[in-house]
Amino acid sequence: MFHHAAQLSGIDDEKALIAEAMRALIAREASASLAALGGSMPDYREPTRERS
Repeated sequence: MFHHAAQLSGIDDEKALIAEAMRALIAREASASLAALGGSMPDYREPTRERS
């Protein structure tokens, strides 16, 4: 699996590749948690548009 990940990412150092994978996992999980809460502004209401 490391060899395939190294080919995809271009990172040959195993420790650096693991660190990058952990950063990506944390960012993905944080994003999913924020989205589950309703994004960064859960009380936001889009203003109504007046059409002429």
